[in-house]
Amino acid sequence: MANWGGGDFNDLLNNKDKFGGNLLNQSRTRDFWDIVNYCEFIDLGFKGSKYTWANKRYSNRDSLIFERLDHFFAIVRHLPKTYLDHCPIMISLLKNNPSTAARIFRFETMWCSYPDLPSLIENAWSTNINLIQATCQFEVDVSTWNRHTFRNIFKRKNSILRRLEGIHNSPNCPGSPFLVELELDLIKSYNDILKQK
Repeated sequence: MANWGGGDFNDLLNNKDKFGGNLLNQSRTRDFWDIVNYCEFIDLGFKGSKYTWANKRYSNRDSLIFERLDHFFAIVRHLPKTYLDHCPIMISLLKNNPSTAARIFRFETMWCSYPDLPSLIENAWSTNINLIQATCQFEVDVSTWNRHTFRNIFKRKNSILRRLEGIHNSPNCPGSPFLVELELDLIKSYNDILKQK
C-alpha cells in the first residue's frame, strides 16, 4: 500500500466540501472515507480558498458549483525511541519507490576510521594509469570492500530498530521490567553502531 495520496480525487469527503449543484452522493462519500480509513491517511488540511474546483458558470448563479476535490493525505508514524526520550515521528508524504537511476558514488566518512582504507587508495593508484582511471578503480574497490565490511552493521542497526519497535508496540510495555531492561540494552547497542558509522 502506498503511503501517500495527493491531488484531484474527484470525490468529496463531506457536505462542507461542496457549494451548489446536486446533493452529495452519500455512497461515494462513504467509499472515499473507507479508503482513507483503510490506508490510515490523515487529511493535511489547507490554507487559502475553501474550494479547489468550479464549473465556471458565473453568469447563472443557480447553476454555479464549487467543490473541494483536491486533498493531500499523509501517514503519521511513531518510530522506535532510541537515545531520545521522545519517539521520532515520520510523516510519509512520498511513495517509497526504489530509484531506477544509477546510484551515485559517495565517499563515506566512516571509512576513514578503518585501517584498510589507505591500502585501498594505494592499490588504485599503484599502476601507471591516469587520474580518471585510478578514481574509477578506487570506486570499484572501495564499494566491494564496503559491502563486505559494513553490510553487517546496517543489518544489525535495522534489526535493533525492528526489535525496539516490537517492544514499544507490546501490550506489556512499559510495565514489564524485562522489556525495560531489554530496551536499554538495545539502545546501547544501537548507539555503539551509530559510533561505528
